[in-house]
Amino acid sequence: MRKKTLTILALSVISIGSLKAQQLPGYVPTTQLKAWYSFTNNYNDLSGNSNHATNYGTVFAPDRCQNANAAVYFDGNYKKLVIQNSLLPVTPTSFTIAFWIKRTSAPGTGQDIIAERGTANYDHKYRITLGDPGSSAPHAYTHCISHHHNTEFKYPAIGTVTSEWEHVTVVYDKDLSKNFIYINGNLLASNNLPANTYAPTQNPTWIGGIDLPTGGNPNIDVPYKGYIDDLGFWSRALNVKEIIDLANADCSNTTSIRNNTFNNKLNVYPNPANRNITIENSAFTGGAFDIRIINNTGQEVYNNNFKSGKINIDLPETIPAGVYYIYLIADQQLQSVKEISIRP
Repeated sequence: MRKKTLTILALSVISIGSLKAQQLPGYVPTTQLKAWYSFTNNYNDLSGNSNHATNYGTVFAPDRCQNANAAVYFDGNYKKLVIQNSLLPVTPTSFTIAFWIKRTSAPGTGQDIIAERGTANYDHKYRITLGDPGSSAPHAYTHCISHHHNTEFKYPAIGTVTSEWEHVTVVYDKDLSKNFIYINGNLLASNNLPANTYAPTQNPTWIGGIDLPTGGNPNIDVPYKGYIDDLGFWSRALNVKEIIDLANADCSNTTSIRNNTFNNKLNVYPNPANRNITIENSAFTGGAFDIRIINNTGQEVYNNNFKSGKINIDLPETIPAGVYYIYLIADQQLQSVKEISIRP
């Protein structure tokens, strides 16, 4: 039986410091970056592509690090930001949209967070909403990338509205024909989505509220109420490490405290290892937790539930060489992650 060797690497956690500079943060991936907004006293695009946003009634607010005038508040009364330039081409392409969000209400129907839409109803290149239309899952995130509801999918309802900031990343991978939603760096939902469903629009991107294009269907989209910060658009699918780095950007002036707290909850050995590995969970307190292993494109290769602080796992022989990530998840929250390099 052929064995596989693993090298365990701790993920670094990036510090953003107590003040946000008017330049692109070092943890932001720049390859195929279309736009990035820190919302620090302005609505400028820091990517260098001049895709600046125009403000229609929003106000600045403290960000998750309590920096003044460093995030945007939407009051739910059709206040919005508009990016006039279309950020993605007409021809279907992979893309990623990432942002921090703080919700202030539980919507009775879908509140539009970010969208580019055409004139027909549900004619969206991308549409990220908070709340499932019809209120069957009022706390869910929904991503619609087509003309029809059957191409949307949701991050499952979480029961209560959180008052905390959380990081949301939506990825469409054209090569894999798959859609992904990550919350705080944790892959929580995915589905298959063929490339031919990509709506060929070339319209502005609306943030917080949507005005219908000329001649559009008169169904009014519900505006968003809450906060948004550090919004980015890429014309490619970010890999898992890039997504985790965005979600783990820290508020402190050093990386050491968050790095130790986040990464040292999992001890994986031996290192190097064969296909049988031991995982010790230092965060174990008697409750159940999940161990998931995903590859660098977000595809899951292992998932199991445990109730012990020390476990042994036999990795499937079908796992090819490459980069993988071990996730420790408790109460639907990502507690720790380890990067793994699997060699032939």
